[in-house]
This record gives sequence, C-alpha cells and structure tokens, in this order.
Amino acid sequence: MKRLIVAWVLVATIACGGAGSGGTAGEAGAAAGSAGSGPAAGLTLVPHTTLETYLPALPGWTFEYQPRGDTDTSEGYARIQVDYVRGESGMSIEIVDTMKNPNVLGPLTAMLASDAAAQQDGKTRTTVGGFPGVQEWTPEPRNGEVSVLLADRFTVRAVGSTVPDLNTIRAAVEAVDLKKLAGLK
Repeated sequence: MKRLIVAWVLVATIACGGAGSGGTAGEAGAAAGSAGSGPAAGLTLVPHTTLETYLPALPGWTFEYQPRGDTDTSEGYARIQVDYVRGESGMSIEIVDTMKNPNVLGPLTAMLASDAAAQQDGKTRTTVGGFPGVQEWTPEPRNGEVSVLLADRFTVRAVGSTVPDLNTIRAAVEAVDLKKLAGLK
C-alpha cells in the first residue's frame, strides 16, 4: 500500500509541475492571469485547506495518515490527499484545483475525449455522479483507480489497493460532494 501511495504522490507531483507551497493570494491572481498554457485567466485558486473540507469520511475506513496538501501559487494549483485503510485494503483520495491549466489537465482530458486514448493508457471512460471520468481495474491484485473532472477545473482521483472491487473505489469518489466542489469559484 505504501509503495502505491508513494508512487501515486510522485505521479501527482510531476503532473502538477512540481511540489511546493507558498506565495500570496495576489500571486495566485497573477498566476491565474498569466498568458500561455498556464492557469486560465480570471480564476481564483482554491487553497488546499479549502479542498480538504471536501475529503469524505468513508464508513468502515480509517485514516492511515493525516491529509497532506499544498497550494502552489507560482504554478497555479492546489492539491489535498488523504490515505485510508480497512484491513488489508488501502485507498487514497486526491482533490486538485488545476486552475484549468492544460499542462495539468492534458492527460485526463485526452482520455476523456477519446476511447482510444483512454484504452492506450489502460483505462475506460465512465461517468461518476454525472461527471466525466476514467477508470481502471486490475482483478489481481484487486487494484484500481477512478478519476473525474469537475467544471473543467477540479479533479478527484481515488486509487484503491487490494480492495474488493472497482465499485468500492467509485463509491469513494462519489462520497466527495462533487456538485458542491464543481461549483467553487
């Protein structure tokens, strides 16, 4: 489980352009307003402390570690992650404010746009709570992941290790108040 989580955090960190936190709200506005392929103009970064309030309590699961997150105003993203355990099973949920940055959203949006792109990455397209997503399931050793895109901006991703089935991971994503999160400005 710990190797899965470490690998997942590393992938998330690379996908988000590096780890780090700091900066000010003014810098967030400047980052959001920058031209090019960075964050979309006119958006206000939702800090990881706000995203943390959307992390669900999963019945029957306990926190393995306290939530971890960062808000990187220079790169224009924020993320929060928590790990859960239940017996031999492990689950991680991550919520990211991508600020509509195509550098961060690129792989997910490509998979959402094309079955071929999703399948190339070993995933299938799906819908969770009315939102587009991708999922992957490996029957042995019962590992999988589900990712959804909210308002072309926020991502919610759950990764399960040694879980009963893919529906367990889907239920973890659905436990996040997806509609309320999608409505954040």
